[in-house]
Amino acid sequence: MNSIHDPQPPPVPAAFPESGSAKMKDQKLAKREILYDGHIHMPTHWPAMKDMDSPARFAAKAKRAGITGGMIISTPPRERDLEAPFSNAQRMDAVLDYCGKLKNYYP
Repeated sequence: MNSIHDPQPPPVPAAFPESGSAKMKDQKLAKREILYDGHIHMPTHWPAMKDMDSPARFAAKAKRAGITGGMIISTPPRERDLEAPFSNAQRMDAVLDYCGKLKNYYP
C-alpha cells in the first residue's frame, strides 16, 4: 500500500515499465500512429507571429517530438489581453488557415 508515510514510490504505469530502457519507451511511442497534444498555443503578439514556423516546419518539429496531431488554440481575445492586436475574426481566420494546412491538427 502506498501512502504519504510509505517510502515506496507508486507503481510505474504499465505503458512504461521500470525495467524498460529509454529506447524501449521510444519504440513504444514510435508504434503509435497518432499522439495528440491537446493544448498548443499560437503566438500571442505580432513580433512572435511574424517569426512563427510555417505549418510544414511546425509539423516536422512536432513529429520529431513524437506528436502527430493536436488542437491549436488561437491568440487570446482582446477582452483577455488588451494588447492583443487581432480582432476575433482575424484570430479565427488565422487559426483556421494554419490548421487547414496541417493533417491531424484542429482549432
